[in-house]
Amino acid sequence: MKKIKKKLTNDEIILECYRRMFKEAEPSADFDELCERGITKIPQFFMDYYLSNDRTEEICLEVAKENKFNSLETKKLKTTCLLGCSPTSFKKND
Repeated sequence: MKKIKKKLTNDEIILECYRRMFKEAEPSADFDELCERGITKIPQFFMDYYLSNDRTEEICLEVAKENKFNSLETKKLKTTCLLGCSPTSFKKND
């Protein structure tokens, strides 16, 4: 019997992007754990994490493809993630 995959909501898809982004960010983090601990409620918490723009976009494209998004939906996903709390693309100068 074939298993039917449940379609994810847009919010779940955005969360999946953030999970992957923070996992690959420097320093690496578990996005679900950040949410549970309330860290995501701290203004600009994402500025403590780095991930290149190219990789951020690749992750959005991967997730969009997995969810069979058309080009307009993909663009909307990328924009939402970039304007949301995705890791910064600027490294801090120590």
